[in-house]
Amino acid sequence: MKEYRNTDIYQMEKLSCGNVVSGPAIIESSNTTVVLPPGAAYTVDKYLNGLITKTDAAVPDAIRSADRISIV
Repeated sequence: MKEYRNTDIYQMEKLSCGNVVSGPAIIESSNTTVVLPPGAAYTVDKYLNGLITKTDAAVPDAIRSADRISIV
């Protein structure tokens, strides 16, 4: 069943090292948008990279079964 959720929206450029955003959330910047589902977290590392991790079993099946990818 599909449903609407109230979702926090963050500006990527305002996040700093150590910030953690828990889903559901949207992280926007001028060149990309990150959509975090419930059960996922976006952590900013010391190089200001965003790392997305699963935080609990509430992650939807489509994301839980997805393979990790690297973009070069």
